[in-house]
Amino acid sequence: MTGTTKNYGLVKPTVGGSENEWGGNLNDDLDDIDKLLGGDLPVNGINIESGTIDGGAITGEIGNGDSENPTTINPETVISGKVKELIGLKDPDGVIKECDIEARNLTVVNGVTETQYTFGSGNNADVLGSKSSVQYMPIVDPAQTIKLTMDYGQSVTLVLNWTDANNPPAISWEPQSASLLWVGGGSPNINAGKNVIQLWCMDFGTGKTICGAYTGVVS
Repeated sequence: MTGTTKNYGLVKPTVGGSENEWGGNLNDDLDDIDKLLGGDLPVNGINIESGTIDGGAITGEIGNGDSENPTTINPETVISGKVKELIGLKDPDGVIKECDIEARNLTVVNGVTETQYTFGSGNNADVLGSKSSVQYMPIVDPAQTIKLTMDYGQSVTLVLNWTDANNPPAISWEPQSASLLWVGGGSPNINAGKNVIQLWCMDFGTGKTICGAYTGVVS
């Protein structure tokens, strides 16, 4: 009895039978296989374990929709070209790390939210511009050393919490591989409360320059 294949319904002539039919069946099957390989018919449910896809267009959804066993892309894979739309999952699952974004016109909807960095206690602290643009020091040492490590275009809002109004801390500001300039001509006097200081790194043609401005105490 003549049968058909499971996935594409190709005719399987009966062994020892299908007299005067098997030739036509095979010709029809070969035409269908040619259409599948040539792209005239869709290839459904294919499982590629290895190999290379070069120069072909991939359309539709990529992935299996399984959140427990998602499709992954090897970290060494380089993807170039245009992306029509990129939607990330809600944090912490939708994280894009260590990337440079170049754009002539960048539209940000609903703003950019950064995680606040909070310092631990100690008389040495390093304000890293790459760490976060919002940094908070809840405990300021009376003889606090604050290193400023920033690159061009980085800015930081630094908040220092001080509790003794009668004894302001002696802060040593130490820019790393940069010069430091303060709005008003001098480093800020720290008062009791949460002192807000703006820092940003500029290029004035003479190397890195970190500019600082004391905003005041929030209340």
